[in-house]
Amino acid sequence: MEKASQSPAKQAGTSNNRPQERRTPPLQKELFHRTGLAASIDGSPQVRGLTQIGADAQQSHIVRAQMKMAAWLNQPQPQPIQAMAPAQLVLDAESKLPAEEQGGVDNLLRHNGHNPDHYTLGDYQTLVQRYSRVRGLDTKLRQQATGNAMRRRRIQGEQAQARADIPGAYQEVRAAAANFELRAGNAGWNAAVTAGADAYVFNRAGGYAAAAAGAWPGRTGAAGMPAAFQNAVQAEVTARDQAVQNAFQAYINDRRLLQGTVQSIRNSLGAHPDLAAVNARLLLVYQRQTTVSREDWLLHLGIAGRRINGNARLHFTTFNDAVDNPIAGRVDNQNVQQLMDMLFLLPNYTDRLHATHVIGTDTYHKYYGGNYSANVPVGLDVTTLDHEYGRMVAHMQVLVQAAKDAHGRVGHNDRAQHVATGP
Repeated sequence: MEKASQSPAKQAGTSNNRPQERRTPPLQKELFHRTGLAASIDGSPQVRGLTQIGADAQQSHIVRAQMKMAAWLNQPQPQPIQAMAPAQLVLDAESKLPAEEQGGVDNLLRHNGHNPDHYTLGDYQTLVQRYSRVRGLDTKLRQQATGNAMRRRRIQGEQAQARADIPGAYQEVRAAAANFELRAGNAGWNAAVTAGADAYVFNRAGGYAAAAAGAWPGRTGAAGMPAAFQNAVQAEVTARDQAVQNAFQAYINDRRLLQGTVQSIRNSLGAHPDLAAVNARLLLVYQRQTTVSREDWLLHLGIAGRRINGNARLHFTTFNDAVDNPIAGRVDNQNVQQLMDMLFLLPNYTDRLHATHVIGTDTYHKYYGGNYSANVPVGLDVTTLDHEYGRMVAHMQVLVQAAKDAHGRVGHNDRAQHVATGP
């Protein structure tokens, strides 16, 4: 009964004076248990024996060789360098710019085989802008993800986006570098070569160097102009001069114009004529030559006056009025039949060239184009008359073909043959 009557305060005082028991958390007890167990296993004779066997095996030269081979196979192997390829064609393994391409767009250009001076100012500025975007993405990839958790997550997110964006941006700037570069064959180079050749032709006394330097569109001016550009300008001028010579020679080779005529045209155009001017003058003279006048046709066809070809009873008749006045009758743009119709197919068929067959006291005609004279009766044997008509047509065809082959140099129109050829 006395114990039951003790006050709560006294009971509490008795509890506080007792030493408290130190309790180990369950997770820590588990770790201690596992560590002790592992130490016990490692210290057992069986494990020590297995460890010693493994150590001894590693001392074997066969095992050491196998281990070295396995280590070598696990290392990244160098890739073969393709022939004629630039030193660096892709980003590095971490999608970052290689060291050789950092520091500015010029480094990227040189590392990929381009010359920074071989760009127009406008194209170069475009490359700078595109490179700046790549450099910004590269900078994000190199940033350390430090700070609190929120900042680290933000940086890691930006790096993930930069890693996704940088390959396309990098390929874009490299493609632009290849397309914009002034090099033989592309549009910018060809346009500049044409301008340089024009400048030289305008002032040949100034020389090729000055003409090329004035036409070179590179951003650094003549200082950055490659020697190949001046050579290209000179080659263009040489090709132009040769084209002029070829134009003259072509008219001589196919006998469109005689050599004396060509030489007179050459002399009239000066020492270094423009190809367009040469072609225009040659064509003008040729078209005049091939436009044969009526008088020259009459002389060439041998029908000046009234003549007959054959005998009194069987012949064909030629006379001046049977040849119409040709208007723009060029022999070069019409075939033989068209030329003959132009010359001989008069509106009134009785005025045309005709074949004649006299039978007894009757005279029968067949006119150019196929009409018979009105007095030819039905049933008359016209075989002989038709034959004579065919001979007439064939005779004229030969003469007209000869005029075409001579490119209109017929009658008095052959005067070009007498032009002096000069030196």
